[in-house]
Amino acid sequence: MSDIESVKLLARQLMMVNSQEFPAALFVWERTERILQNVEFICGIDRISKEKGQIDRFCLDAAVCFCEIGTVRHTQKRRASHPEELKGIEILTASAEIADRELSKLLDSSHIQKICMTIIESASHFSSQLEANILCDARNLDDMGLAGILAEFRRCTPTSPGKATNDIVSIWQRKIDYGYWQARLKEDFHFPEVRRIASHRIVTAEKFMSQLSRELASEDLAQAITLTQPISDSAASFAEK
Repeated sequence: MSDIESVKLLARQLMMVNSQEFPAALFVWERTERILQNVEFICGIDRISKEKGQIDRFCLDAAVCFCEIGTVRHTQKRRASHPEELKGIEILTASAEIADRELSKLLDSSHIQKICMTIIESASHFSSQLEANILCDARNLDDMGLAGILAEFRRCTPTSPGKATNDIVSIWQRKIDYGYWQARLKEDFHFPEVRRIASHRIVTAEKFMSQLSRELASEDLAQAITLTQPISDSAASFAEK
């Protein structure tokens, strides 16, 4: 087994501990695998490939394996003591702390230090570390489009019993109204090639949420009934004359 496969196995084992009690761990690991996939394709972009010698793929892939683990551990704590939900840099900091502790079983301190730095710096728009920038784009891309919507539904249903489907649609619409997604497109991506894909995903997600909103309000049914409504008796008698 290669070193990166050992890291991946360790990260998965740590996430999936008590997975029956905390089924969200499976979704987080699936996100981790999607981010790994995104990283693979981003590293294949021609402009970045020319800099491949500067990319430490081992530390980058190891950082991906651990970058979401703080979410799982914090979810377990929330179930027990209901603290506030972690967001953004807090998740990455918690993930780096776990990586620092757990990877000592497999790696030397220099590798661990770079992996943890990559995780934390991936939250920065101004990091000069190439691996952190790639991780940043890979994570943010997964927030866009239908994958991001599914994650939002997952977060808001079992863990937030007060939120219904209509609430999630309303939250989405507010994000559109306030330019949330456009701001993220502008600020959260380092590579224009990834930004373009994110933009396409948002357009697709808007269509999906628009259709969902119509169905929740039965607008499609109302429109169909209006178009096929039979002529009233008075209108029929007038038409016969």
